[in-house]
Amino acid sequence: MANSRATPVWWRGWTAENDRRPLWLPVALGAGACLYFALPSEPAIALGWAALAAAGALALLAAWLWRARAVLALAAALVLGFGAAKLREADAAAPVLQQPVTLHLTARIAAVETGDAGLRLLLTDPISGGFPEGGVPERLRVTVRVPADFTPGEWVSLTARLSPPSPPAMPGAADFARAAWFESVGGSGFSFGLPSPALPPRQATVVERVGDGIAALRWRMTKHIRDALPGSEGAVAASL
Repeated sequence: MANSRATPVWWRGWTAENDRRPLWLPVALGAGACLYFALPSEPAIALGWAALAAAGALALLAAWLWRARAVLALAAALVLGFGAAKLREADAAAPVLQQPVTLHLTARIAAVETGDAGLRLLLTDPISGGFPEGGVPERLRVTVRVPADFTPGEWVSLTARLSPPSPPAMPGAADFARAAWFESVGGSGFSFGLPSPALPPRQATVVERVGDGIAALRWRMTKHIRDALPGSEGAVAASL
């Protein structure tokens, strides 16, 4: 009893978690990602690669040093989460519009979604001479307010009003700009009128054809569900 009282409370709690320690690994992984997003400035990509190397080294030490394996494994997951978040940011990095612009463009439809104001088209590989300096966005999200039917993989031509992704409306609100960044979406807006079919400037790659097939299947399923269940119930069912 005396020894139990002399043992710190945190140590008794730690030893009591022996069977549940693996459940803390995803918590540590998420904490590492949160640590990256909490940084006041953007770190260099070399730090992301260094974090992955450190995570591997800590994992090897955890397998070798039996008594410290739990602490080392948690540290490895924490560092891995940080490095994975940084490298994911670097992989998704693409030019973003810095100011609103109205232009005519040709692009490929990567996905079709339903929205309150109409259909939302996720456009890739936009081609236009009207983009301002700073690079051409890799992806755009454009709302079409005129009823129409589109198929992923189809090339279209349209005139659109585009703006940079919206920042949070208030502190703590949803950050649509950050979500768009990790989707490589550099601008969003609406189309003037109905987009018209356009000749593809190149052949689709194998990866694009597979992605277009999956997106087309998802869109057909969404339309079938929305036709069978109109209103908010259909929207929730289609999302699920």
